[in-house]
Amino acid sequence: AIAMVIDISSSMLAEDLELDGKPSNRLDVVKRTFRHFVEGNQIEEGQIQDTEQPLSGRAGDTLSLYSFALYGNGLSPPTLDHTALLALLEQVEIVQRTEEDGTAIGDAIVLASADLRQSENASKVILLLTDGTHNAGLVTPLQAAQAAKALGIKIYTIGVGTQGIAMMPVPKRGGGFELRPTSVYIDEDTLREIAATTGGQYFRATDTQALQAIYSEIDRLETGRNVSEQFQHYRELYPALIAAALLLLLLDSLLSQTVLRVWPGPEHV
Repeated sequence: AIAMVIDISSSMLAEDLELDGKPSNRLDVVKRTFRHFVEGNQIEEGQIQDTEQPLSGRAGDTLSLYSFALYGNGLSPPTLDHTALLALLEQVEIVQRTEEDGTAIGDAIVLASADLRQSENASKVILLLTDGTHNAGLVTPLQAAQAAKALGIKIYTIGVGTQGIAMMPVPKRGGGFELRPTSVYIDEDTLREIAATTGGQYFRATDTQALQAIYSEIDRLETGRNVSEQFQHYRELYPALIAAALLLLLLDSLLSQTVLRVWPGPEHV
């Protein structure tokens, strides 16, 4: 089971990557690359470009999708319906309201972990992609990582984009936008610690090709497809129960002090 957690804070609008040889913002590149990770990029002969890393796709994997800025958002619960999940991925946009901007990494990990906790799959993985530093939410990244570790969840963290200065669209007088150099910063130390705590890895993507290579490496590392644990020694249950209790406490704190975000019901589909 794999949970994809995507940063949608305003800094993801930075145009320091490329798609099809043209400048592109970080979010669009992330969405394209994750789509290839899910469905593969060699569906038709000749479709893959020479500069792309081959990806076989994740057929048979249970996948879920989350985004986060000031709040964490559940977009798709764990599902085998990759077509529906990718349709939701296409709707992911940068947060529009300034008061909802931010980077709540810890809260996002908790939300994804809460769903993965219920999975019967032997392999439980979070792919956390961000271009910034934790500055919002109620749960620290390391608290969330420790809870994930106790639940047997591995987190791969990906820092995307350049460090220092990147071109960002900013409003201009008379309407419209123009690109201006803006300071950007990725807290790589925290991302490394999240990954190390959970037995995952930290990756750095400074260009589109590097991000494709990272997904290719994760595809290689996580080869299992919906393999369930059929047996569990009774002594292993204790840490799992402790972790579940910790996670529930974190969730209760999170949901009691923020807007409750739930999966959309049939009336919203």
